[in-house]
Amino acid sequence: MGDHLRIRHAAALGLPFAALCLLAVLLLPEEALAAEVRRGLRSGFDGIALADGRWLVVTGLLLAGALTGSALAWRAALRACGTRCSCVDAVARYSVGSLANAVLPARVGGVIRIALFSRLVHAEGAVWTTGGTAAVAGIVRSLWLGVLVALASTTGVLPRWPAYVLVAVGCLGIAVARAALRTRFRARAAHVLDAFGALYARPRAAATVTLSIGFSIAARVAAASTLALAFGVERPLAAGVLVVGAIELAAILPISPGGAGMTGGAVAFALTAHGASGAVALSAGIALAGIETATTVVVGGLGAAALTLPALMRWAGVARAPAVAPLPAKD
Repeated sequence: MGDHLRIRHAAALGLPFAALCLLAVLLLPEEALAAEVRRGLRSGFDGIALADGRWLVVTGLLLAGALTGSALAWRAALRACGTRCSCVDAVARYSVGSLANAVLPARVGGVIRIALFSRLVHAEGAVWTTGGTAAVAGIVRSLWLGVLVALASTTGVLPRWPAYVLVAVGCLGIAVARAALRTRFRARAAHVLDAFGALYARPRAAATVTLSIGFSIAARVAAASTLALAFGVERPLAAGVLVVGAIELAAILPISPGGAGMTGGAVAFALTAHGASGAVALSAGIALAGIETATTVVVGGLGAAALTLPALMRWAGVARAPAVAPLPAKD
């Protein structure tokens, strides 16, 4: 186990160094390959200017809707556990985690989300309860992604076996949770099952979580479809399903911060396989990666402001409160 961890740590430290070496190679003017790559990237950025800007704006709005759907799924699961959380508060806390994923490696945004949402749980084992909420959302998402990858595999571009794996992982998670609920044990870690038990007892809340995650994935497919429309790709809905399926499979191994480079590469691969030209596919990949990052930064920044503004206002109110002078004593 220790050797495995050391290997992973060495890989994590070596990947940025390898990326810097690659960047240095690309910057060497005398290398023909580097010049060709720079020329391709330049044409990719130039191709974005030819896209329909209105559809690109719609793409960003749909990606924001995808973030909202995932946040509402967390809210529904926590509310089933008796935790009060408004829609705006849920979106703010979830989007801050997405912002961390966009700028930091190793997907630490998930840990930040659990820390932020756990502050709303006023009970023993708050972190464990929130972690269980994240597990519920992950299981439901795995089932939905299995369906999506199965649809994308009908094109013959993506393999079908990842769909079986995703569905199997989701079903296994549900089976393990059901078995654990039947086992009575007292420990703080047992609160990780709070969300599973609450949703099992409240089918309407479970349906809300499922539909919210489904809406999030559908919004991402719609965003990819509008991106295809912006670049004039034929059969945009089929292209959107293929693009999101490729992105989600690529996201299983997040190497770069936020997976931005992998997102662009997955989009370019999917659209090229769909029949788009290489230049259009490259431009679309760069555009989606940029729009997704910009959307995450904007929504995450607004979420951070919404979380910190009340505390700043209270601090400003205390700082501006005039000192009350003592009344003079009567003779």
